[in-house]
Amino acid sequence: MRKIAKYVRVSTEEQAKIEEGSVKNQLAGCTKYIRGENIKHDDQWGETIGEYIDDGYSGKNLNRPGIKKLIADITKGLVDTVIMTEISRLSRDKRDWLDLLRFFEKHNIEFITLRQKFDLSTSMGRMILGLMIEFAQLEREQTIERVNASIRERASRGLWLGGPIPYGYKKTDTKGHLEIDAIKQIIGNDMIDIFLNEASGLKSAIKIINDKGYQRNDGKKWTSNSLGRWIRSRTIIGEVEHKAKNKDKDQSKLAETDRYQIHEAVWEPLIPRDKWERANKKLDDNYRKLKVDSWKHHEYLLTGLLECPKGKPLRGASGTGQSGQKYVNYSHRYKNRGCGCGITNVPAIDADKAVIKELKKLVKSPALVQELSEKANEDFKIERPNYQQMIASNQNKIKSIQSKLNKITDQILEADSTDEKLIWKEKMSSLRQEIVGIKGEIKRLDALSKHEPKMLEPDEIMTALKSLIDEFKDLPIATKQQLLKSIVSGVIAEKDKLRIKITNKELFNLSQNQAVIMGTNGSFTEKNGWGGRIRTGDQRINSPLRYRCATPQSIFMSFLL
Repeated sequence: MRKIAKYVRVSTEEQAKIEEGSVKNQLAGCTKYIRGENIKHDDQWGETIGEYIDDGYSGKNLNRPGIKKLIADITKGLVDTVIMTEISRLSRDKRDWLDLLRFFEKHNIEFITLRQKFDLSTSMGRMILGLMIEFAQLEREQTIERVNASIRERASRGLWLGGPIPYGYKKTDTKGHLEIDAIKQIIGNDMIDIFLNEASGLKSAIKIINDKGYQRNDGKKWTSNSLGRWIRSRTIIGEVEHKAKNKDKDQSKLAETDRYQIHEAVWEPLIPRDKWERANKKLDDNYRKLKVDSWKHHEYLLTGLLECPKGKPLRGASGTGQSGQKYVNYSHRYKNRGCGCGITNVPAIDADKAVIKELKKLVKSPALVQELSEKANEDFKIERPNYQQMIASNQNKIKSIQSKLNKITDQILEADSTDEKLIWKEKMSSLRQEIVGIKGEIKRLDALSKHEPKMLEPDEIMTALKSLIDEFKDLPIATKQQLLKSIVSGVIAEKDKLRIKITNKELFNLSQNQAVIMGTNGSFTEKNGWGGRIRTGDQRINSPLRYRCATPQSIFMSFLL
């Protein structure tokens, strides 16, 4: 018997909450179909394993709990048949549908739709399914366009576009309109005045505001993020922003419908514009003072590698000095701070630069380059296609088609009518064209089999390595760490130097006791210090470097080839 899964999806939470709505109707339709098939087959057609319901989820992607559970149960072998009312219930995205089809084929899953019938064993059935998927995606895209057009139109009229109501306003009976809460308007202006006149920044303003007992709409205390967002909002000066996410993009390169726009709102301003502008300028000045752009995206390249002399891990962390300057460091987690190693903070920028500098030297080892060259050529030979086998396979295809042609010849001779003979002749012509195409492929494969590819030379590998290192800073952080960890097995932060542990010393012809040591001029802070002395990598390296090192070749080949 079939192991059947019923899949149901509705696109909005409102539909999902209606007792007699779409979910119940879809399940009833699936149940009726299964019952009918069991009647036809003496109750041996199939049994329902489970109902997989996504209530209130869009079909734009597969990030839905019901479909995820269905996929998991199919993988476990619990389901072999999926029933739904129509294909758009499963997905409205063409790429997702193609992925699902491949997944269904891999696990021998039959899927049945109540409103559309498909026979995927024929080219016509697959074509019809493809068209239905295209129409489902078209319908979704048109829905999105209609919604976006409606939002643009509402924004141009100065109406509220939805979301949490900003502090100081409340809804009215007129859709899209807001009105000022008189008491909250007084409090809102007082908060702006506190930020402008009594506080040095957001944090000090928050303390004063919360000490006064001012609370957000949800009754919670104000935070730096919530107050900063509120001050930034144009809603409180009587304006509507549309496509705010595109504000910093080049507007000339965007479609008209995607350009950032500001419209006058239908509600009154809560805060005078001049006061709002001064508050935003102060926010900008504070952010520039903290140099946000220079530290908020630091990558902490040595995470997972850096440790103190006692083997305790040092992780990326940040701190603020008395001047407001932000520092990025590697430091102990709280539970390891009492290990007694004497290392509190390692300047992250300096440490990363120093290790990268050593990485660039290591990958230029002649022994490593030779090893990579030999491995690349060896891998290429192993992965070289078996052209003779491919040619033989195509020749067998020709023999099979020739057999079909012989049978068609007999059919033509036995045909009673001219129309029947014409049908068989057209089929014969199509098969002959197929033979011509296969013969052309055989010629191409034969030419490739006679072509001996040029092997990679060490100089070419060296050029590729140099290019890789030159572009290192632009690589994604995950790729940088993968490359670094293929060479470095660990980095020890001592009081006056970094000690780098390297793997596979054989490729460098070095002795067991050699190591990479970088002097630091004491810029690592000792216990109870805060790491104020930041130096560049070039300034800190003051001793000869020695190696005990190399790298797994397979990691490098994944970057170079």
